[in-house]
Amino acid sequence: MGFINNLRAFLFFRKFNRAKIKSEETYHVDLSVTTICILFDGTTHESRMPVEALVTELRDNGHEVFPLGYIDNYSVASTYPFKHFYKKNLNFFYIPKHPDVNKFLTKNYTILINLSPRENLTMHYLSKITHAEFKVGPLKENMEIYDLMIQPEESQNTQKMIESIKKILKTIQYKNE
Repeated sequence: MGFINNLRAFLFFRKFNRAKIKSEETYHVDLSVTTICILFDGTTHESRMPVEALVTELRDNGHEVFPLGYIDNYSVASTYPFKHFYKKNLNFFYIPKHPDVNKFLTKNYTILINLSPRENLTMHYLSKITHAEFKVGPLKENMEIYDLMIQPEESQNTQKMIESIKKILKTIQYKNE
């Protein structure tokens, strides 16, 4: 089983390295008016709740927010309030094939926030090919996708990651004004 997983990872990185980065140009990011996309792992209730609160907060502040969640377990989907895709929607190379993903990738965003764990290769791939002016995500070796990388602690949960990102983005916005 280890050989097959290693082969899948090798082929994923080969495909990943050939994927075109959608935000190659440098932009001035206006953080006051934004369309924000959020990628996250919504498999557990504990990981979904902070994202739901963040989406509500951002929408209340006048931002357009487009969350996209990955669900490892199909049975959770009936109560799911956001666009999502499942583990069964991933091809052999960990690349999702789902209508919600295709629709998500057609839009242009001001900010992309990846709240998924570092080891979720699918979310890193989506981060790379999404049209976004500014990308924020977890630090991952050999993946230069993000304009701002957050190094999560081993025990860091989604809520702590959100707090770290919000603090840094507020600092960036303050310095740009």
